[in-house]
Order: sequence, then C-alpha cells, then structure tokens
Amino acid sequence: YDRAYIEDMLKRLCDSGAGIAVLTGVSLSPGRIGAAAYCRADGQFCYCDSEFIPGCWHGAGDVFASALLGACLWGQPANAALKIAVDFTARCIRRTQAAGTDERLGLQFEPELTQLARLTGKNENLK
Repeated sequence: YDRAYIEDMLKRLCDSGAGIAVLTGVSLSPGRIGAAAYCRADGQFCYCDSEFIPGCWHGAGDVFASALLGACLWGQPANAALKIAVDFTARCIRRTQAAGTDERLGLQFEPELTQLARLTGKNENLK
C-alpha cells in the first residue's frame, strides 16, 4: 500500500463518524513500521514510525492504544500523541526483546511508564 491508499482508508473511517482515525502496522519504507492518523476537524494526516523489530509481540496493540489514549487525555495534539504511542511501544518491544522473555508473555511495559508520563509533558517532577 502507499500513502494514497492509507489516506483514503483513514478518511473513509472518519466518514463513518469518527473524529480521528488511526491505522497501525503502517510501513512506507523497508525496516520501518508505525502508524498513521487523520483528524477530521483539521483535515491533517500524520505519520510516525520506528525501526521494525521482528517477532510477534503480544500486547503491542494494547500498549499502543493505551499510550495513545493517555497522551490524548493529557491534552496532546493528535500528531504528538501518535509519536508518543509509537515511540513508547517501540521502547517496550526493545526492552522485551533485550530481556529475552517469551513473546507470548506480553511486553515489559511497566518499567517504561515513568518515561511515558514524562513524554506527555504533564509530570515534570518525575526523575
């Protein structure tokens, strides 16, 4: 798929009533994977990606969705929330891979939660 296909799909999702639509698993260049979003209110598309890490990372979608929602609830605009979610998910996957734990046990996201709080910009006192 290409940008035109992705953007058409995102617009059609918003046509069904959503204010913002997000697609994950978007890969527009070799060795990269991420997400794309469309905000109906301003007509803007945004893309964010990270290095592709081979494997079947159970829970990655839940981690991504939780980080995205959290960033949005803390007032981040859609493009910033998308970047936070992609970066957070990639960090969790890298941590899990480095630990060598079974992929089926889910991502090791807990040690990254402080960093996620920092990324939202709402917890300046965290060290």
